[in-house]
This record gives sequence, structure tokens and C-alpha cells, in this order.
Amino acid sequence: MHKNKRKCLDRQGLKYMKIGKFCRCDILISIIGLIFGYSIVSAQNISISASVDKNRVTLNEQLVLRVVVSGDVSDMPNPTLPGLSGFTAYSSGRSQNISIVNGKVSSSISFDYVLVPNSPGTHIIGSVVLDFRGNVYKTDPITVEVVQGSAAQSPPGQQSPPQTQTTPVQSEGKNIFITTSVDKKTAYVNDQITLIFRLYHRVRILSQPQYQPPSATGFWIEDLPPQREYRTTVDGREYHVVELKTAIFPTAPGDYTISSAMLKCAVEDVGAQGDPFAQFFSQGKTVTLNSDPIKIKVLPLPEENKPSEFKGGVGRYRITAKADKTKVQTNEPVTLDVTIAGMGNIKTVTEPVLPGLNNFKRYETVSSLNISKQDYIVQGSKTFKIVLSPKVSGRQTVLSVKFAFFDPVEKTYKTLQTQPIELTVTPGPKEEGISKTVTPEGIKIIITDVRYIKTDVRIRNEGQLLYRNPFFVIFNIFPALVFALSLVYKTKQDRLSKDIRYARFSRAYRNFNKKFKESGKLLDSQQISALYSLLSDVFVKYLADKLNLPHAGLILNTVVEKLMVMQIDIELIEQIKNLWQEFEFARFAPSQMDEEGAKSVSAKIKTLIDNLEKRL
Repeated sequence: MHKNKRKCLDRQGLKYMKIGKFCRCDILISIIGLIFGYSIVSAQNISISASVDKNRVTLNEQLVLRVVVSGDVSDMPNPTLPGLSGFTAYSSGRSQNISIVNGKVSSSISFDYVLVPNSPGTHIIGSVVLDFRGNVYKTDPITVEVVQGSAAQSPPGQQSPPQTQTTPVQSEGKNIFITTSVDKKTAYVNDQITLIFRLYHRVRILSQPQYQPPSATGFWIEDLPPQREYRTTVDGREYHVVELKTAIFPTAPGDYTISSAMLKCAVEDVGAQGDPFAQFFSQGKTVTLNSDPIKIKVLPLPEENKPSEFKGGVGRYRITAKADKTKVQTNEPVTLDVTIAGMGNIKTVTEPVLPGLNNFKRYETVSSLNISKQDYIVQGSKTFKIVLSPKVSGRQTVLSVKFAFFDPVEKTYKTLQTQPIELTVTPGPKEEGISKTVTPEGIKIIITDVRYIKTDVRIRNEGQLLYRNPFFVIFNIFPALVFALSLVYKTKQDRLSKDIRYARFSRAYRNFNKKFKESGKLLDSQQISALYSLLSDVFVKYLADKLNLPHAGLILNTVVEKLMVMQIDIELIEQIKNLWQEFEFARFAPSQMDEEGAKSVSAKIKTLIDNLEKRL
């Protein structure tokens, strides 16, 4: 009987145990189902939308694209923007909103982007894509019309979304804006046009401005320091103005367009001035400013009355010529200095024609350049040192040197000439048998090849074979060593004179150190603004020389792209970005510079350039 009871109990216990297992499995399945169901519901609750603050803008305006994601937005990634061929896009951050109404929690994230138009026409902003938890969400395309002009109105009934953290230019136009202008819109080829950039602001700048100068394709560019700072009144409002000037010289006739300049920075939020709490936590507003493009008409130089001596010089010049001596012997050098000075693109002035040299031997001409930018006008002088050697004795005449140029003010060609130079030449040593060195200062006689035979010579027997003497070995090896070193030096000098890229690359570090030494004097004399200007200039010139890029108009993006191709360390590239931004900040907000900051920047740039030199 006890056995039967035990069997019965065992069967019941087994039954209960099985039921318990089934219950636990059901509970586990139910929990998984709830979690999975919640995930599905959460995924289904995600929604995404996109809108712009205006559907019609002018070419010099900007618009704000806002992408809003609602639902379960924890660990939300950034959405992917479509291709924006008609715009330049800048992210202005993201903000999250959580609200509780009647116990129900809702949340959303807003992603804001500033779009700057690049060309007029009708542009379509494609679908913004969000890939989240295995699901893909898309917004509807948006059509935007970009027109020429100074003002644009939204179509009637068009509602704009609330103001974002990135402010369009027009809403901040009374507090900060930029302009570009030129002193003339019609000019001749190689005539100076002054391009003027101005930043007007009456609010504090809170970050390093990112400045992109206008593109001037088809022009020779020269910076015109120093930058000016002053205060002025526009429409009854007082502004602080930072002014930069650049000289541009057109290289060919035709119609050209100077593109827009761009400046992006964070400025003080004027709307938070009345709220101390908001003013304390506010990080300011990010503004992206653009200037209007400028059209330039370049006229060809007239063919009528063009003199045969004309070689492209445009400006207002004068010419002088002088010889270092007027009494010489035959085969003796005389140096003729021909100097062309005046206002214009002096770098492009070529050597004038020197006629009537049948009785002279002429050597290679060496030129020197002196440039001044006084009163923001490119000017200076170029001197050509011409070494001549008279071959015939008697009174010899160096004829007048002629130089022709086009005067854009009077719109006529002008031809200048120097006075003839009379030389008195007496018979001198013959040219044969004389070794000469030609320098810009003249020809120097080093040695003659005539050696008289000496008959009074005593020969001594040293008792040791000559070839075993160590001095004999040294004296035989030494000339070969000197020859090898001279060959290497000459090869390098030839390459430096012919390969401009190699020359710039090789001399970049030496030129940097030479200029950098001047920073100590400026720091000691408390010339902080001049110090920042010097450091910025040597920093950009070093990068331009190392990367074989033009110094004028060099922008950060070009430098970064080149360094990435050369596989330079990301850390060094970030240091270059930070320094570049510091110099931009000092350029547009010089009042916030101090001695400690200058010392820090000076140390940073020296360390950075030393590290770059090891890797480039």
C-alpha cells in the first residue's frame, strides 16, 4: 500500500513538475514577446520630417534646414543628408526636447543645418535618410528657388519653422555682416584692381572666424597689408570694422566674376541680453556670412601705336642707367645698372633691350627686386645688372636703353630712354690665358696660366719613396674629394635655380626660422598685433612652400587635403587647424589678444613646424 501511494505521489509530482516547466517556459516566451513587441512598437513610433525656413532665397542669403526625429530617440545617430549640388552645407548642432503631458512622455531631436546657395535656379533638396535599429526612414524632398537680387520673400501662406540656433544673415544683418568691393569694375590687362573685404560687427565674436576669401581665377594676387580697424556709422548704427585689402592684376582680357567671400563664426546672442540666466548658459549664435559676387570687365591693351619695345608693362614707371666706371681697359668688366621703378605689377617687368653692343662682350644679367605697398598700391623697383667687357679700345658708347609701358590712367603707351653712357677704353691684357669669374659686381681676374721655368732648383734625396709618404696620399685624395663636393654643390644649386618646387621645399624651414627670430623682438616691445600678423604670415608661407601652393589666397581646406594625401599624422593636421583658427580669430578680433596668448601661440607654431619638418 505504501508503494502504491508513493507511485501515485510520484506521478502527481512529475505532473506538477512538468506543469511548472511549462509555466516557466510560457513566462519566458511572454517576456521575450513583450520585449520584441515593445521594440516593434518603439520602431513604429519613430517619425522623421524635414523643413526649411524659406523656399525662396537670393544668392547672397542662406536658409536653415531642420530635420526633426520624434519617438524613442535614445542613442539616435545623425541622419544622412542627400547630395546638395546647389548648396554648401554646415551643421549647426542638434537639440533634444522631452515633454510630459498627462503622464505621457514624448521626445524629439532636431538636427539643424545651414545651407548657402552656390548658383541661381530651382534646386531640390533630396530625402534625408535615417538608419536606426535596422529600419530606414526618409523625408520628403524639398524644392528651393534661388534667385539673383538683394531680397527674397517667401510665397504667401508659407509658414516658417521656429528660429534655430544658427541665424540667417538677414536676421543678424543689423548686428554683423560682411561686404566685398573693388575700386573699379573696368580695367586693362595687368592693371591693379584693389579688392576690399570688410567685416562690420556690433556684437562680440565668441569663436575663431572661419574665413574663406573670394576666388579670383584669372588674376595675379598680391596681399596689401596692414589690415585696418576703425569704427563707422551705417544707417544710424555704429559698427566696429575690420578691413582687408588685396591687389589683383588681370592676366587676360574678358569678363570675370570675383566669387563670394564667406565668414563663419559664433557671435553673442543679442536675444539673451535681457535674461541673465540665458546669457550665462548661452553659447552664442553661429552665423555664416556671404558677400555678393563682383563682375569685372577686363579690356585688352590697344594695338594702335603700340611701340616695338613694349613687353607687357602696365603702370607708371621711370628708368635710369649708370655704369660703375667710365674709364676701363679692354677685356676689363664694367657693370651697367638699369633700374625701372614706379607703380604697377613690378614683378612682371622684363629686362629692357640694350642695343649696339657689337664692340662689347656681354655676360648673363642678374636682376634684383624691391617691392613696396605704400598706401595700398603695389610699387617698387627692379634693377638689372648687366656686365659688359669692351673688346675694342677708344671711345665707346653704350647707347640709350629704351623701356615702353602702357599708362592706364592716360590710356596711352609711353616710351622712356636713358642717356647714352660714354666709356674711355684703353688697351689692356689679352683675353686669352686669363681665368675669370663673372659676378653681379663684375669680372675678377683670378690667375693667369703663364708660369716661368725656374732653373735654380736643388733636388734633395729624402731617402723615402714618394708614394709611401702619407702626405702624398692625402694631397692626391684631397682634390678628388673637393671635386666631388663641388659637383654635389653645383648639382644642388642648378636644381635650386631650375626646379622652383624643390627650391621652395628646401628653403621653407630656413626661411621660417629666419623670420621667426623677429617674433622675439615684437614680443619684448609688446607689439602683440604685429606679432600675430608675423606668425600668421610665416606659418602660411611655410605650408605654401612645403606643399608648392601659392601663398596668396591659400585656404585651410586646400592645406588639409594636401597633407591627407601625403599621409601626415591626423594629430599634426588637427594642430594645424587649431593654429589656423587662432590666427583667424586674432585677425578679426584683435582686441582679445594678450601677451600670454601670444607666447603660447609662438611656442605652438615653433613646435609644430619642427615636427612637420621631420615628417615632410
